[in-house]
Amino acid sequence: MQKKILPVIIIFQVLAFIGLIFYKSIGSLPGYELLGQIALADRITMGLELYPSPNSHELWGTSVYFPGVAFLTAILLEIIPSSSIVNIMYFIAFLITFLVIFIQKYIVFSMYENYKPSNFWPVIIIIVLTVSYHWLSYSSVFKPDSIAYLIGATSLLAHEKNKKNLALGFFLGLVAGSALIFKQQYIAFVIGYLIYSLVTRNKEDATFSFGIFLSSLFIFLYVIKDKSMYFWTVGIFYDDSYYTIIEWFRSQLKLIIISLVALAGVFTLHYFGRLNLNTKQFFSLLPFSIKKPFFWIIIFCSISAFSSSWIKGGNSGNTGLSIFLLSPLFLIIFENSNRKILLAISVLVTAIHLSSIVRLQANIEQVSEFRNQAENVTDKQCSGLVVGTNVYYAIRDNYLGCDYQNYWTHSLRNNSYPEDELRNLVSDQDNKTFVVENFPKNKITLSEQSDINLVFENNVGLIAIRK
Repeated sequence: MQKKILPVIIIFQVLAFIGLIFYKSIGSLPGYELLGQIALADRITMGLELYPSPNSHELWGTSVYFPGVAFLTAILLEIIPSSSIVNIMYFIAFLITFLVIFIQKYIVFSMYENYKPSNFWPVIIIIVLTVSYHWLSYSSVFKPDSIAYLIGATSLLAHEKNKKNLALGFFLGLVAGSALIFKQQYIAFVIGYLIYSLVTRNKEDATFSFGIFLSSLFIFLYVIKDKSMYFWTVGIFYDDSYYTIIEWFRSQLKLIIISLVALAGVFTLHYFGRLNLNTKQFFSLLPFSIKKPFFWIIIFCSISAFSSSWIKGGNSGNTGLSIFLLSPLFLIIFENSNRKILLAISVLVTAIHLSSIVRLQANIEQVSEFRNQAENVTDKQCSGLVVGTNVYYAIRDNYLGCDYQNYWTHSLRNNSYPEDELRNLVSDQDNKTFVVENFPKNKITLSEQSDINLVFENNVGLIAIRK
């Protein structure tokens, strides 16, 4: 009877986990990860230069990521109503996030053919909802790391199943390399695979290697050729500084505490014989795993993500991604662990996070309310607007084809603080309407101006007009 109950609990838990990811996608406050790409897609649909010229006076919203999501958005804008695009893209983000989590099982099989996946869901849920939760929050709102990795991993897994078909291998390699168009850091995936190819010199992988090298090189040259794209996606990072060790620990403090508690709990349970970590088998498998492409890929991608957490502006989302990419290794270690204990822990962490659905539902209502208010204020206007990237969704239907100022974009170009750029734009009398995020410094900046009235605010943003 007990054996029948456990699978039922896992099914309900997985459904709850999927529901949580879904709500995190559609219920999180809109963010720059997607909205900057939608701003680029809007430029595509109007026949404008993809990335704004750094020398422009009017600076629209832009993105520091490669334009893959913008291209995808532009294609969808040809077949669905423009007013629905944000919701549709967040739904796609939900699907991608779930699939990149689910595909970890097949990555383990690629490294270790005898893997028994009975503990897959409890372990992967514990990882995602604890040490990788910040990554989940980013991925569910379409930060493009996930779609790039999903395309590359799926292409490689398909190649692993069809190694004898050299023509298909070349095509799949082209697809895998093309995922670089979504995110700069995906180059670690390409490098990891090419190093694996050089080390193993497997002839059956030659066409895939050539394909992934060729398409990623093409995208790299494409970015370099477009001076505006190069400036916004590569050039602005040149003068980025790095955290000191103390600054890094401060930025990662919550994750560090969670990780230490998790490690202490795992080793305590293992010490008292309650968990049974599969460490001996794991280390015995390492010599075989090194001969598999995903071993190299996850190591290089994990190092790349972790390195990003040291750049100022990086955070525990980068570190969480780094840990998530290593999840195939953790899945092997926990392969034969006590299923009941893992299930109990995973149910607990899922239940804790499910309470956030109430807040996420409130976010949905506030996002809709803010959009309605912003559309009413900006209706029949086509100039003098200052907007922030996180609230771009609220004005885009009224301002397509019009000039506006995105103070985040000014900040990126000038390597300055966003609040300083907003203050400069507020002082310019040509700017009449302000639709910006509800950040404390933004509210202070607007309230300091005697000729500006704050007409609406909620948790999403602020709307102000010049008298």
